[in-house]
Amino acid sequence: YTLSLHDALPISLTPARYGSTANLLDAMTGCHEALADSGANIPVCVIKEIYRAKKVVGGIADASKAMPDHELAMVLIGVIKGNGSGVIKPVTRLICAVWKPASSEVLGMSVTTKECLAAALLLVLDQAGHLPSPLSGDLVYLVIVATFLLVKISAALGQPIDPFAPLERSAN
Repeated sequence: YTLSLHDALPISLTPARYGSTANLLDAMTGCHEALADSGANIPVCVIKEIYRAKKVVGGIADASKAMPDHELAMVLIGVIKGNGSGVIKPVTRLICAVWKPASSEVLGMSVTTKECLAAALLLVLDQAGHLPSPLSGDLVYLVIVATFLLVKISAALGQPIDPFAPLERSAN
Protein backbone atom coordinates (compact mmCIF):
# COMPACT_ATOMS: atom_id res chain seq x y z
CA TYR A 1 0.00 0.00 0.00
CA THR A 2 1.43 3.37 -0.98
CA LEU A 3 0.35 6.73 0.34
CA SER A 4 -0.67 9.42 -2.06
CA LEU A 5 -0.76 13.18 -1.53
CA HIS A 6 -4.46 12.90 -0.70
CA ASP A 7 -3.76 10.35 2.05
CA ALA A 8 -0.99 12.43 3.60
CA LEU A 9 -2.87 15.73 3.75
CA PRO A 10 -5.84 16.45 5.96
CA ILE A 11 -9.18 16.58 4.15
CA SER A 12 -9.36 20.38 4.22
CA LEU A 13 -5.95 20.74 2.55
CA THR A 14 -6.35 18.33 -0.34
CA PRO A 15 -5.95 19.83 -3.81
CA ALA A 16 -9.37 18.43 -4.80
CA ARG A 17 -11.06 20.82 -2.38
CA TYR A 18 -9.30 23.84 -3.94
CA GLY A 19 -9.60 22.68 -7.54
CA SER A 20 -5.89 22.25 -8.20
CA THR A 21 -2.53 22.14 -6.53
CA ALA A 22 -1.85 25.72 -7.66
CA ASN A 23 -4.97 26.96 -5.88
CA LEU A 24 -3.95 25.05 -2.75
CA LEU A 25 -0.51 26.68 -2.83
CA ASP A 26 -2.14 30.09 -3.33
CA ALA A 27 -4.31 29.49 -0.25
CA MET A 28 -1.32 28.38 1.81
CA THR A 29 0.72 31.39 0.65
CA GLY A 30 -2.14 33.70 1.62
CA CYS A 31 -2.27 32.14 5.10
CA HIS A 32 1.50 32.50 5.47
CA GLU A 33 1.41 36.17 4.44
CA ALA A 34 -1.47 36.89 6.82
CA LEU A 35 0.38 35.31 9.73
CA ALA A 36 3.70 36.96 8.84
CA ASP A 37 2.14 40.42 8.66
CA SER A 38 0.19 40.18 11.91
CA GLY A 39 1.22 39.62 15.47
CA ALA A 40 0.06 36.01 15.26
CA ASN A 41 3.65 34.81 14.90
CA ILE A 42 4.72 36.30 18.25
CA PRO A 43 4.02 33.08 20.22
CA VAL A 44 6.24 31.22 17.75
CA CYS A 45 8.96 33.86 18.23
CA VAL A 46 8.73 33.45 22.00
CA ILE A 47 9.17 29.69 21.77
CA LYS A 48 12.06 30.02 19.31
CA GLU A 49 13.97 32.47 21.50
CA ILE A 50 13.50 30.40 24.66
CA TYR A 51 14.75 27.40 22.72
CA ARG A 52 17.70 29.46 21.36
CA ALA A 53 18.85 30.20 24.92
CA LYS A 54 18.49 26.52 25.76
CA LYS A 55 20.64 25.60 22.75
CA VAL A 56 23.39 28.03 23.82
CA VAL A 57 23.42 26.42 27.28
CA GLY A 58 23.43 22.96 25.68
CA GLY A 59 26.35 23.86 23.42
CA ILE A 60 28.37 25.08 26.37
CA ALA A 61 27.53 21.93 28.32
CA ASP A 62 28.55 19.70 25.40
CA ALA A 63 31.81 21.59 24.94
CA SER A 64 32.61 21.51 28.65
CA LYS A 65 32.27 17.71 28.61
CA ALA A 66 34.59 17.32 25.63
CA MET A 67 37.05 20.13 26.49
CA PRO A 68 36.65 21.09 30.15
CA ASP A 69 39.54 23.57 30.30
CA HIS A 70 38.93 25.41 27.02
CA GLU A 71 36.62 28.34 27.65
CA LEU A 72 37.02 29.76 24.14
CA ALA A 73 35.84 26.48 22.62
CA MET A 74 32.84 26.52 24.97
CA VAL A 75 31.92 30.03 23.85
CA LEU A 76 32.33 29.21 20.16
CA ILE A 77 30.28 26.02 20.34
CA GLY A 78 27.59 27.84 22.34
CA VAL A 79 27.40 30.53 19.64
CA ILE A 80 27.28 27.98 16.84
CA LYS A 81 24.54 25.96 18.54
CA GLY A 82 22.55 29.11 19.32
CA ASN A 83 22.78 30.65 15.85
CA GLY A 84 23.78 27.80 13.59
CA SER A 85 21.95 29.07 10.52
CA GLY A 86 23.69 32.44 10.66
CA VAL A 87 27.08 30.82 11.03
CA ILE A 88 26.55 28.22 8.29
CA LYS A 89 25.06 30.68 5.77
CA PRO A 90 28.48 31.83 4.40
CA VAL A 91 29.49 28.18 3.93
CA THR A 92 26.27 27.54 2.02
CA ARG A 93 26.90 30.59 -0.16
CA LEU A 94 30.46 29.40 -0.82
CA ILE A 95 29.19 25.98 -1.95
CA CYS A 96 26.57 27.63 -4.18
CA ALA A 97 29.26 29.93 -5.66
CA VAL A 98 27.57 33.16 -4.52
CA TRP A 99 29.91 33.88 -1.61
CA LYS A 100 30.68 37.48 -0.76
CA PRO A 101 33.50 38.00 1.76
CA ALA A 102 31.72 41.03 3.23
CA SER A 103 28.72 38.88 4.25
CA SER A 104 30.70 36.71 6.67
CA GLU A 105 29.31 36.44 10.21
CA VAL A 106 32.81 36.95 11.57
CA LEU A 107 33.24 40.31 9.83
CA GLY A 108 29.71 41.65 10.19
CA MET A 109 27.78 39.82 12.89
CA SER A 110 24.01 39.85 12.96
CA VAL A 111 22.23 40.92 16.13
CA THR A 112 21.34 37.28 16.81
CA THR A 113 24.97 36.20 16.58
CA LYS A 114 26.01 39.04 18.90
CA GLU A 115 23.31 37.99 21.37
CA CYS A 116 24.46 34.38 21.31
CA LEU A 117 28.08 35.48 21.75
CA ALA A 118 27.23 37.67 24.75
CA ALA A 119 25.05 34.90 26.23
CA ALA A 120 27.79 32.30 25.79
CA LEU A 121 30.38 34.61 27.36
CA LEU A 122 28.15 35.30 30.36
CA LEU A 123 27.31 31.63 30.82
CA VAL A 124 30.96 30.52 30.60
CA LEU A 125 31.98 33.26 33.05
CA ASP A 126 29.20 32.10 35.37
CA GLN A 127 30.24 28.47 35.04
CA ALA A 128 33.85 29.38 35.88
CA GLY A 129 32.73 31.37 38.94
CA HIS A 130 33.82 34.78 37.68
CA LEU A 131 30.44 36.48 38.15
CA PRO A 132 29.38 37.76 41.57
CA SER A 133 26.97 35.45 43.37
CA PRO A 134 23.91 37.79 43.18
CA LEU A 135 24.24 37.81 39.38
CA SER A 136 25.00 34.15 38.79
CA GLY A 137 22.94 31.06 38.16
CA ASP A 138 19.31 31.30 37.15
CA LEU A 139 19.33 35.10 37.07
CA VAL A 140 21.89 35.12 34.25
CA TYR A 141 19.76 32.67 32.24
CA LEU A 142 16.62 34.72 32.90
CA VAL A 143 18.33 37.92 31.70
CA ILE A 144 19.57 36.13 28.58
CA VAL A 145 16.10 34.82 27.73
CA ALA A 146 14.53 38.23 28.42
CA THR A 147 17.06 39.93 26.13
CA PHE A 148 16.49 37.39 23.35
CA LEU A 149 12.72 37.92 23.67
CA LEU A 150 12.97 41.71 23.75
CA VAL A 151 15.05 41.89 20.60
CA LYS A 152 12.98 39.35 18.65
CA ILE A 153 9.54 40.65 19.64
CA SER A 154 10.54 44.26 18.98
CA ALA A 155 11.66 43.25 15.49
CA ALA A 156 8.43 41.29 14.95
CA LEU A 157 6.39 44.35 15.93
CA GLY A 158 8.29 46.58 13.52
CA GLN A 159 10.59 48.46 15.92
CA PRO A 160 13.88 46.52 15.89
CA ILE A 161 16.20 47.06 18.84
CA ASP A 162 19.94 46.49 18.71
CA PRO A 163 21.22 46.35 22.30
CA PHE A 164 24.81 46.41 21.03
CA ALA A 165 24.50 49.64 19.01
CA PRO A 166 25.58 51.94 21.89
CA LEU A 167 28.67 49.82 22.51
CA GLU A 168 29.54 49.80 18.81
CA ARG A 169 29.08 53.56 18.52
CA SER A 170 31.31 54.20 21.54
CA ALA A 171 33.98 51.88 20.14
CA ASN A 172 34.14 53.79 16.85
